[in-house]
Amino acid sequence: MLKKEDFICIGFLGRSHGIKGEITAKLDIEIDELYQKSKDFFLMLEESELLIPYRVQNLRPKHNTILIQFSGIENKESADLLTNRPVWLAKNLLSDVKNISFNSLAQLEGFTLFSASGQKVGRILEVDESTINTILYVESPKGDEHIIPFAEELISHLDIEREELAINIAEGLLDLKTIEEV
Repeated sequence: MLKKEDFICIGFLGRSHGIKGEITAKLDIEIDELYQKSKDFFLMLEESELLIPYRVQNLRPKHNTILIQFSGIENKESADLLTNRPVWLAKNLLSDVKNISFNSLAQLEGFTLFSASGQKVGRILEVDESTINTILYVESPKGDEHIIPFAEELISHLDIEREELAINIAEGLLDLKTIEEV
């Protein structure tokens, strides 16, 4: 049985492209190499909160997106039924991925946050990108909430498979000695 916690959302399908069933996709990782390595490469599409496997028949770049052709999706009408769906990938495939970026930092919600020196800060509850400065709302092991400014340049370590993020936290922002380890 497929468990959602074994997968990570890597982006979203856009709209159909052309008449042969191709669909645009905006993904956070480059999957071309994964696709080239495997004869049977599957992406999961979310339908009613369930993950359904779709075999990738072909993919090709187009500007800043990719075009995906799924097996069995052979016309525009079939492709239109899949538009705007989240795309998921098995976490165990992430170790083979070289280029990862985030279209939405909200994908960090639920990750465990560490300082660059390795001290556990807590679990990321929310990522607020609504202002010019991105903010992480983090619950410490003691249950306290911390508000931490965030920028991708601060990342010292990111392990998507283990859902761990380590960042350089400005000195004095947190007294990490008072955060209790669990």
